Amino acid sequence: MPENTQTQPTRYQLPLEPTSEEQPPEERDARYEAISEEALAANTLWFCRLRWLIISILAGFGVVTLFEGPASALGLKTNAVWALICAGLLVVCNLAYLTHIRLIGETPRPSVIRVNLWTQIVLDLLVLTGVVHFVGSLETHIANAYLFHIVLSCIFFTPRQSSIVTLLACLLFLLCVLTELGGILPPSHLHRDSSIRDIIESSKGEILMVLGSVWGIMLAVWYLASQLSGMLRQHQYELAETNARLIEAREERTKHMLHTAHELKTPCSAIYANARVLIDGYCGELPDEAVGVLKRISHRCLGLSSQVQDMLRLANLRSAVAPAAESKIINAAMPLKSSIEQVSAAADLRNVSIKAHLQTAMTVCVEDHLKMFFLNLVSNAVNYSHEGGTVHITCKVGSDNRPHVSIRDEGIGIAPEKLPHIFDEYYRTTDAVQHNRGSSGLGLAIVQQIAREHRIELAVESQFGKGTAFHAVLPANGETTGENIPGEQPGETPR
Repeated sequence: MPENTQTQPTRYQLPLEPTSEEQPPEERDARYEAISEEALAANTLWFCRLRWLIISILAGFGVVTLFEGPASALGLKTNAVWALICAGLLVVCNLAYLTHIRLIGETPRPSVIRVNLWTQIVLDLLVLTGVVHFVGSLETHIANAYLFHIVLSCIFFTPRQSSIVTLLACLLFLLCVLTELGGILPPSHLHRDSSIRDIIESSKGEILMVLGSVWGIMLAVWYLASQLSGMLRQHQYELAETNARLIEAREERTKHMLHTAHELKTPCSAIYANARVLIDGYCGELPDEAVGVLKRISHRCLGLSSQVQDMLRLANLRSAVAPAAESKIINAAMPLKSSIEQVSAAADLRNVSIKAHLQTAMTVCVEDHLKMFFLNLVSNAVNYSHEGGTVHITCKVGSDNRPHVSIRDEGIGIAPEKLPHIFDEYYRTTDAVQHNRGSSGLGLAIVQQIAREHRIELAVESQFGKGTAFHAVLPANGETTGENIPGEQPGETPR
């Protein structure tokens, strides 16, 4: 009997996109390179700032060796003029790098940034090789200073490019040692005692051990740093790719919601209009039961139309393809006054009084957006007030010369644990649903979107069963006056 007794076929779904393991090395390197472009632009100046620290160390060391006392106490040779020369070279190079960065502008081409960075690294390695020679290439650990550039190259460049920096560092160190051993350059060191150098040069095994240890450390550090950097770039790429897919899905959902909302808007309006026609007796007198049904239909259509309208508003505010509305200087009190007038009929039906004190307060904003912002807040204050309650609204210029708007009701309030969620789409507390069944659940989501878009500072204070207050601080324009709006006095109901 065959060993394989499987009766059902195995299904394998081919991924639409190749995984990172299936992609050729060239594509992965290109991807890593693309991911690091943002870091290149941000870190070029940081590289220059770090070099100022190295310049300070070299200059300080050179100055110390000019004096016999401190140099003797540290066991160092005097007059290390080479340190001052190296510091001067790095100063000239750093100023040249910074000037080049300033000339290419704030958004330079990635290739130009890379030329700048490669130039910095190569010249730094050359200067560092000079420092290694003068400090002592064999008898000191100064050669480990190459590791800084190796690690930085792993961060800035692809593994293949960082390996070039590593090999260049190894080659320069080898040339430094060979030129000293061949007599091309006289050996140099910091210490007054040259016995350590003599011991190392007396044995080829010692020289090979020093060279081997330095190269081994360089290659090991390069391998570890490049692997870690590659893993981080891989995660960055996956996060960026996932984020792009989420943004694309959100845009697609927004388009679909807009299309669906537009499709629902017309039939809802038609059903509502026909229901009202039948209620008004256009087709003759109807039984009371039929009139009741038609009234429920018209009421539900009106609520659905309001929800569709809120969906369209929220989708348009969030849509990246929608044309950007133009901000202008407006008096924040005027759209607030208009919102109060719009909800006055609903306030009368519920016997809710509105007391407003509105002052002229200029701000920069999209006027239609500010109207939506205030209308939703004022409507909520009225709808969630108790019968016979009062809504207090103020608009004034704060001490920071910014418009401050406060909308406070004495209604049902919000429980503390539910307060952070009130700006979520379609989120409604049980008490809110019982008190106002006609809400779409999108009003405060619209408020949140407008507040974020226009940098409006919005705070909510609420006590369950005693009311809620929304405090908004609008962007300043510099022309706020604090004068009362004509016809509006403290305590007056603008209806």
